[in-house]
Amino acid sequence: MNIKLKNVKVIKELSEETVCFSASLYVNGVKKGQVSNRGFGGDNDYDLSQSDFDKINTWCKENLKPYTFDGQEYPTDLDLHVYNLVDEYEDTKWMKSQLNKYVIVIDDTMKSGEYKRYNLKPFKADPEFNAEQVYKGIQSMGCFKGTRPYVLNKLEPSEAFKVLMYGW
Repeated sequence: MNIKLKNVKVIKELSEETVCFSASLYVNGVKKGQVSNRGFGGDNDYDLSQSDFDKINTWCKENLKPYTFDGQEYPTDLDLHVYNLVDEYEDTKWMKSQLNKYVIVIDDTMKSGEYKRYNLKPFKADPEFNAEQVYKGIQSMGCFKGTRPYVLNKLEPSEAFKVLMYGW
C-alpha cells in the first residue's frame, strides 16, 4: 500500500503539543479523504470512511516498521505514519530551500547534521552559470578534512536530507 500526503499545510504558529496541519490522504494514487490535527495534542482527525480508515490502519500496523519507546516495541499505526509523513514533508521543504540558496557539502569526517555551505547567489548572477562546474570547483578547493567531499545539491531534496542527517 502506497500512502502519501498531498496539499500539506503546516501551521507552526498553532502547533502546541502536536503539529497543526491539514493534508489530503492518498492510497495507491487515489484520494481517500482528508487528515488534520489542530495542534493541541491527541490523535489526528480523519475525514474518510470508517472502512477505509480501518483497512489503512490495519495495513500500517502489519506492514510498517514498529517503533521503540522505553525499550518496548509498538506497531506503527496510521496516526504515527501520518506524523512521519508530515515530518518528512517539512524536512524536504527545508532542504529544498537550502539547496536553492547554497551549495551544501559534506565529507566523510563530518558528524550527522554537519555540513558546509556556500552561497549560490554570486554564481547564479553569472549568465554562464553551470551548477556542475561550481560543484566540482568547491569539491576541489581542498578545504575538507575528509577524503570524500560530496555535494548534496546533486540529490533530490528528500534524499539529500536523509544523507545529511543519517549519513551515506
